[in-house]
Amino acid sequence: MDTLDSWQAVAAYRAKFAQCDDGSIAEGSSEAVARLLVDHWDTLPELSRLMAKTPSLRPFVLRHINTTLDTRDLDKIRQDASQCPNGLDSLCKDIGEAAIHASRSP
Repeated sequence: MDTLDSWQAVAAYRAKFAQCDDGSIAEGSSEAVARLLVDHWDTLPELSRLMAKTPSLRPFVLRHINTTLDTRDLDKIRQDASQCPNGLDSLCKDIGEAAIHASRSP
C-alpha cells in the first residue's frame, strides 16, 4: 500500500488487484485514498482525468471513503469537497457524500 502514492498508482493497483481488495488489504487501499484526498487535494483534476479514461475507478475510490478512515480525515475530505476545483462539481459532490455517509455510519 505504500506505493499507492498517486492517483495513477491507485488506478494501476485497481486494474491489477481489484479482486484482492478485501479485508485488511481494502483498509490499506482506503488509507491510501484518504492520504491522497487529505494531503494532496490539489491532485483532484488528475483523478478526474483518470476516471474519464477508466470509469470503474470512480466507484473504487468512492467505496474506499468509508468507516475505516479516521474521523478527522473524513471531516477534512468533506470540507475540501465543499471547495471544489472548477469543473469537478459532480466528483466533489460524490466524494463529499461518501465522507458524510462514512462519518454517520456506526
